[in-house]
Amino acid sequence: MSHEEFRALFPALTSHTWFDTPGAPPAAEPVASAVRSALDDWTAGRADWLQWDAVPQQVRTLIAAAHRVPATSVALLTSVSEAAATVSAAHPTGAALVLDSEYRSVRFPFMQRREVLSVPVGADRTTTLIEALHPGVSLVAFSEILSSDGERVDVRLVCEAAHAVGARVFVDATQSFGVLDTDHVAAGADYVAVHGYKWMLCPRGAAWLVATDHSGLAPLAPGWKSTPRPHGYFGGELELGPGITGLDSSPAWLSWIGAQAALDVHLRLDIPAVHEHVTALRETLATHASELGYTVIPSRLPSHLAVIESDRDTTLPEMLAQHAIKATATPTRLRIGLHYFNNQLDIDKLVGLLKDARSGPPIHQNTR
Repeated sequence: MSHEEFRALFPALTSHTWFDTPGAPPAAEPVASAVRSALDDWTAGRADWLQWDAVPQQVRTLIAAAHRVPATSVALLTSVSEAAATVSAAHPTGAALVLDSEYRSVRFPFMQRREVLSVPVGADRTTTLIEALHPGVSLVAFSEILSSDGERVDVRLVCEAAHAVGARVFVDATQSFGVLDTDHVAAGADYVAVHGYKWMLCPRGAAWLVATDHSGLAPLAPGWKSTPRPHGYFGGELELGPGITGLDSSPAWLSWIGAQAALDVHLRLDIPAVHEHVTALRETLATHASELGYTVIPSRLPSHLAVIESDRDTTLPEMLAQHAIKATATPTRLRIGLHYFNNQLDIDKLVGLLKDARSGPPIHQNTR
């Protein structure tokens, strides 16, 4: 699928410029249509819940193809925190290395269940994680990219260092999977969690865990979806499904109906081309912003997120709203996320606003 074909899938882009995918993307028409059709069927009494319930199993196959793993290595969940808590419970001994600025849905599940080695970020996240590893660490958990600053961790380097001391690796790829060309499994990650409602364009509530190491994993709240298919409903003994399919949560049907349409779109994309497109746009934006006197938080690896800071108050929030530009902004900080639907015209429009937005004196300057 070309960039132009992909962009045409988003009706909102006819009236908005969208840089807020780190929060939530606009709806892709195939995804919205799938959910809308299901709602229409439900309203009209045509819905068949057994057909709806079969959809997550079909999506599991699509997720497995996207991650290049067997379907039995994919668990269908509802959130990243559920994935993190499941992994934490599986390996309770030893310390979990988690940065003190890590996303809470990764950080808190490990803090609740085990000893956590919490370290502040030094030069960059990759270096900090590697330098903090020692034989007492049994697991390291991190996000490949945090939306707070756009810095990208070198997954392969951290995995190599972690495995060298006998530690497993949990990666939250929610802010990267779908646009960046990172093969997390090939890089050595033991566990990869994704909530699909951001870059994968799914409705919220469709999340998954990919595990190459199945040992010790058990459902936090086993239910009727924990058993092998065909699922029963009443009585019986708890026998978990093959691989990690026994970790499945009972699915929110509408979320997974939308996820099926989203995965169909994703698997038609040339991810290396998407990666090149979004990282090039980010580099162009960073260059222009720096030339205008803004500070762009650096990333040691190419990223599709940019956090731009100003040393003085600006009118950016108001200007963005006036020009129908969706982004997360304060008077001194702007977060930009670039998906495959973004283009150079989007960047040019934003750079024009950045030129005009710096309205006040430097924040730390004595103006008396």
